[in-house]
Amino acid sequence: MELIKKEIDSASSEQLSAFHTCVSELVKPVSERYVYHYTTIESLFHGLLCDTKKQICLWASNALYMNDTKEIQTGCEFMYHLLEDNFVEINDEKGLDNLKDVVSDYFLSSFSLRRDSLSMWRMYAKNATGVSLCFDVDLLRENTRGEFLRSVYLTEDIEQSIRDCLREVNMKKISQDEILIVLIVSLIALSKDDNKEEVLARLYPYMRLVTALKHKAYVDEDEVRLVLVAGEADRKFRFKDNKFIPYIEQYFPKEALTEIIVGPNNDMPRTVYSLETYLKHIGFDHVKVTASDIPYKD
Repeated sequence: MELIKKEIDSASSEQLSAFHTCVSELVKPVSERYVYHYTTIESLFHGLLCDTKKQICLWASNALYMNDTKEIQTGCEFMYHLLEDNFVEINDEKGLDNLKDVVSDYFLSSFSLRRDSLSMWRMYAKNATGVSLCFDVDLLRENTRGEFLRSVYLTEDIEQSIRDCLREVNMKKISQDEILIVLIVSLIALSKDDNKEEVLARLYPYMRLVTALKHKAYVDEDEVRLVLVAGEADRKFRFKDNKFIPYIEQYFPKEALTEIIVGPNNDMPRTVYSLETYLKHIGFDHVKVTASDIPYKD
C-alpha cells in the first residue's frame, strides 16, 4: 500500500494541473439563493420536520440507490470508458466495479432550481399531491460538510466538451502511467487501503464529476445535488421496493426552510390551512405556505 501511495504522490505533478482544472470546471457550484425539494406531505409528519428539536432532517441516499437507477451508472460508465479510450488500455476487468465501489461511499440529497414545475410535481410529489420545500442555500451550506453541485446533463455538447478537455490534456503529453496511477490504480487501491481519505482526496475532482453527471433525458429537472462522503458508522437503512437502501440523516436549523408550496392536485384551501396549522403547532410558523400556480387536477 505504501508503494501505491508513493506512486500516486509522484504522479501528482504540475503536468496534471490542467487536467484537474478542466475536470473541476465542468461542475458548477450553486449560485442561486434558493433550492427546492419535492416530496410528499406525509414526509413532513414522519420525521422531516422535527418538532421536538426545531430542526429539519433531510435524508441523503446512497448514490447507487437513487430514484433513477442509472444516474450514477451513467457517470461511472462514461468517465471510465472515456479515460480508457483516450489514455490507457485497462486490462483490469474489475475497474468499473472498483469505480462503483468508490461511489458507494457517496450520498446525495436532490433539489431543483424549479419552484413550481408540473413535471417535478408528477414525478417526485405523489402526482402533484405533495409539496415543494424552499430552502435557503446559505443556511444549508453552513450546516453540512457536503457540497452543493449543479447536475451536469450528459448532452452531446457536454460530451464533446469533456472529450475536448481530455484531448487537450493528452497533447500536453501526460504519460499513460500518470493517468493510470491517479485514475485506475487509486481505485483499485481503495479496496486494500485501511484509510480511504487520502486516496479519495486525489480522486475528488473526478468523483465530483461522476456524481454530478446525469442522463440528458432529465435536463428539465434543473437538479442540484448535495454530495457528501459517509462511512459505515453514519449509515442507516430503510426498506423500499424489496431493497435495503443505505442513507444518512442531516440536520439543519428550522430557519433554512423558508416556504412550502402545496402541489396543484390538492384540495387547496383546506390543505393550505391544515399545513399552516400544523407548522404553527410545531414551531415552524415562520414558514410561508403558498399554493401552486399550475392548473392541474387528475
